[in-house]
Amino acid sequence: MMPRSVGVSSYALVGVVITIMCIGCAAITGRGAQRTEAPVNSEEQQIRLALEQWKQAPEQDTRGMAPRTSFNFARAAVQVTGSAAVVEPVYALTGWGLGVFSFSLRKKDDQWVFESWRHVGEGVIETALPDLDPGYLPLLNRWMEANLGWVQKTLRENPPNGGDQMLRRHALCMLDEPLHIRSAPALEPVKRFIRSNVDLAISQIRTERVAAGATIWKFYNHGWVVKTANHTWAHDVYEGPDGLITDEQIDAILDQVEVLFLSHWHGDHSSPRVMKRARDKGIPVLVTPWPAEGGYADYIRSEMTDANGSLDWLTVVQPGSSGEIRGLQYHAFPGHQDQLLNNAYAVTVDGMTILQMGDQWNLDDFVWIDSVKTRQRTDILLPNVWTAQMKRVLAGVAPRVVVPGHENEIGHSFEHREPYDQAYEVLAPAECQWHVMAWGERLHVEPAPQR
Repeated sequence: MMPRSVGVSSYALVGVVITIMCIGCAAITGRGAQRTEAPVNSEEQQIRLALEQWKQAPEQDTRGMAPRTSFNFARAAVQVTGSAAVVEPVYALTGWGLGVFSFSLRKKDDQWVFESWRHVGEGVIETALPDLDPGYLPLLNRWMEANLGWVQKTLRENPPNGGDQMLRRHALCMLDEPLHIRSAPALEPVKRFIRSNVDLAISQIRTERVAAGATIWKFYNHGWVVKTANHTWAHDVYEGPDGLITDEQIDAILDQVEVLFLSHWHGDHSSPRVMKRARDKGIPVLVTPWPAEGGYADYIRSEMTDANGSLDWLTVVQPGSSGEIRGLQYHAFPGHQDQLLNNAYAVTVDGMTILQMGDQWNLDDFVWIDSVKTRQRTDILLPNVWTAQMKRVLAGVAPRVVVPGHENEIGHSFEHREPYDQAYEVLAPAECQWHVMAWGERLHVEPAPQR
C-alpha cells in the first residue's frame, strides 16, 4: 500500500498470511502444547470448524479491518454460554501489525454459525515470531524509553520557533527509529510519548493568547489546531490507531475549537470517533461529499447517523466552493487522493490564511495548484510530506511558511511510514521559511509585514 493511494481509514490491509503464527504463537505461550485434544464432536471443535468455514468463505464486507484469511484462531479460547459462544483473543497478522479481535457465534438448528466480530486492540507483532527471546520485549521497551525521553527533552528545549535547529533535526531523526518498529502503535513507551505531548499542547491551547498572526499545534498525524486573535479551529483531528490519543484528550482538544474541517473520507482524517464527539459538543463538522456506495462508505454512514437517523449535522462542502462559518472564511480547493475527493481548505480570518491540503496527491490537480498564489496570499501551508511534486506545490502556492504533516503514520505499514528525515530532504530546496514538527509541538507565525 502506498500512502498516496490508500489512507489508513480504508483499512485496506495487506493481508499477509504467515503460517508460522500458529506454530510461533503456540511455542511462545505454550498453550498449543498444553491443550488437550478435543473430542471429535465437542462443542469447541464444532465452533472452531465453523470459524474455519467462515474464514474460507468468499470475501465479503469486513468493514476493512482485515481479510478473512489473515485470522488465526489457534490461540483463542472458546467460551460457551447456552446457545452463544465467544472466541477470543483472535489474532490477524497484517502489514500494519498484530490486530486483536473477538468473535461471537450462535447455535442455530444444532449448528454453530458466525454472528459478529469486533476489533479489541493491537498486539505486539514480535510475539508472533517463533523462538522469540523472552528478554526481547523488556529490552525493546527500555531502549524506547531512553530514546523517546531524550527526543522529548531535546525538542522541548529547542522548539520550532527557537533553539538549536541542528539538535532539533537530530532529535526528529532519532524519533524515526522507534517509530519504524513494526509494533510501535502497540508499545507503551510510544503511547506515553504521544499522550504526554498532547497534554502539553492542550495546556498551551487553553492559555495561549494570540495578539496577531497565528499559532498552530500539530497532532497525530496530519491533524492541526490553529489559533488567531479571535478564532480557534481544527483540521483532520484523529485519535490514532488503537486510541493513541485518549477520548479525554480528544474532548479537551474539541472544547477549544469552533469548527472542525475534514479533508477527505479516510479514517486518519475523518475519524468517526472524533466526529461524533464534535457533534455532541455542537461543533460544526465540514466534510467532502460522501464516497461511493458500499464497503467503508456504508460503514461510515451507519456510524455517523444520529439518534434521529439523520446525517444533517454534517456540513457537506462541495469541492471548489467557498463559504463562511462562525466567522471563518473558507475556500475548498478541489483536490484528490487518487479517486477520492480531498478538499484542501484555505481558511482566512484575522488577517491570516492557512491552507491545509489533506492528502492531496493527483497530478491533474496542478491545474489549480499552479495558480493558488494568484488567488490568495497563503501565510501557512500544511501539506502532507509525501504530496506529489512538493517543489511545484510550493511554487504554485507561494506560502510564507510551510509545515509538513503525515510523517511516521504508525497506522500505516512500517514500510510506508515517511520518516522525518524525508521531510528535511523534501523541503531542503524550499525558498520560503519551513519547519518540521513532532506531534504536540507549537509554532507561532507572525502576520505578513505591511507593505
